[in-house]
Amino acid sequence: MLVDILDQNPPLPTPRQPSLILKQYNTTLTPPVPVYLPHNLTTQEFLSLLPDPDTTDSTPAYTFPALRNWLTKLLKTLSLQQHVNHPFYAHPYRLRQLDIEAADWFVRNAPGMDDRLGFMKIQSTIETDAYLHDGEQKARPDWVPGAVFLRGGSVGILIILQPEGATNEDEKQVLLTMQPRIAAGSLNFTEIPAGMLDDESGTFTGKAAQEIKEEAHLDVTEDELLNMSALALPVPKTSNSSSSEELREQAIYPSPGACDEFMPLLLCQKRISRRHMAWLQDRATGLANEGEQIRLRLVPLTRMWREAGRDAKALAALCLYGNLRAEGCVPDMPTEVEREPEELRGSR
Repeated sequence: MLVDILDQNPPLPTPRQPSLILKQYNTTLTPPVPVYLPHNLTTQEFLSLLPDPDTTDSTPAYTFPALRNWLTKLLKTLSLQQHVNHPFYAHPYRLRQLDIEAADWFVRNAPGMDDRLGFMKIQSTIETDAYLHDGEQKARPDWVPGAVFLRGGSVGILIILQPEGATNEDEKQVLLTMQPRIAAGSLNFTEIPAGMLDDESGTFTGKAAQEIKEEAHLDVTEDELLNMSALALPVPKTSNSSSSEELREQAIYPSPGACDEFMPLLLCQKRISRRHMAWLQDRATGLANEGEQIRLRLVPLTRMWREAGRDAKALAALCLYGNLRAEGCVPDMPTEVEREPEELRGSR
């Protein structure tokens, strides 16, 4: 490894001080929770991400509901330990500290644009009170890993296309995207279309329809989409204080060991002309102003598990599709042929 050393003796970091003490959120916090903030997130900005649910306007600021949603679910889960049949009733875990280590802004202080917070990295301290363990001489607390990467919810869409006049299952094609995914060290990662839920103003199906339009050049209405996750998973109970259920989404959690992301998986089925099918293959798409460099790829449904085998959401969507279809929950392919894109119609 070849490096240039720029500073032999960098200054030692000074101890960070908490920016605020959180005493109540939905419930009284015992003990109060010190919160440490990074240099690019002010106390007021942090508080605006946790609006009071009892006020008329409880929408988190900066189109970033992830912090509020995560903290609400965590505190609800911790409160369930008060039930005598809970496995941690005798020695309950408590939230002791929140260290916001990083906040990544997509947009901040840009002329003519609303601020938009993208990701947040948190180190939470969650421990029991100290107690004497069997065979030990000194009391100590139990702890659980508390690192969390907050990015919020997203949607994944399985798009199955069948050409005009086809009746054979072998002619069903899945529309995949290939795009840079730097976290995977890839400039050409194959996956099903997906998109982040930037705010809570829309629906899962509405966001999916938007992503299909942007990434796949297909016009889709919300009623054409089937929420496979909602069909497969039990309906959650209401989130009142007496409920003994944890608050979890009707969705897959791709990496729950360290990330809050949840992803409902939707199905889109369309019949299109063979010319339209050829037009989609290897087509460049995506939003350039958001850094998207996407190419489309059509693969047979029967080979999707191989072609997109590195994409967890693709494999999960395929599993849901196969099992829901076996139970008769998936409608047949539409018979009406989708209207060709204007760009394609003009090339006749």
